[in-house]
Amino acid sequence: MPDRLNSVIRPRSLTATQRTPLTLGSTIVTLLPLLPPRTEPVRVNVSLDAGLLGAIDAAAKAHGMTRSGFLADAARRALAG
Repeated sequence: MPDRLNSVIRPRSLTATQRTPLTLGSTIVTLLPLLPPRTEPVRVNVSLDAGLLGAIDAAAKAHGMTRSGFLADAARRALAG
């Protein structure tokens, strides 16, 4: 059996990695989300259902956030898994 600590690990799909974590000796290899660093905001146009937009606005207000800040935070959380 090859020395797993010094061997090259074959790439695996995200699904395979989530199903069976990779271990190297007593070390567990895990995936970390890579989010790009924050930069200057960019204006975008997005179409949303009116009811969903109302719920977003209410939640943003309840959290003391702007709509843009709330949506950006929700997107970061979703991307982080």
